[in-house]
Amino acid sequence: MLAGVPVADVISDMGDSGTRPQELIRWLRGRGYVTDSRALRFVGYSPNVDPRPRLPKRALVRVDHGIARVSTHWLLWADGRFWDPAALTSDQRESLLSLGNGRIYSIIQIF
Repeated sequence: MLAGVPVADVISDMGDSGTRPQELIRWLRGRGYVTDSRALRFVGYSPNVDPRPRLPKRALVRVDHGIARVSTHWLLWADGRFWDPAALTSDQRESLLSLGNGRIYSIIQIF
């Protein structure tokens, strides 16, 4: 995707569960990307307002979802759409952010 690295290689580097923001930042910076120094809280979330216009041009986005939003999932926001290394379908990606199901909790901007 963004780094031109096959998904299998990213999973091999990062693992496939419990990825922390600092691990993502370290991985991206190791490939020459400039990022925020830490994940920033996405403030002003409202379940009735589409968050996409307020996102930066490129960012890793943490979505809290599921029952009581205790599950988390990282998505890449770039080129005006969400990309998912877990290869969710577009319907599944959209349902993560659908009204009442999920919310953007934090972002790591990629410059």
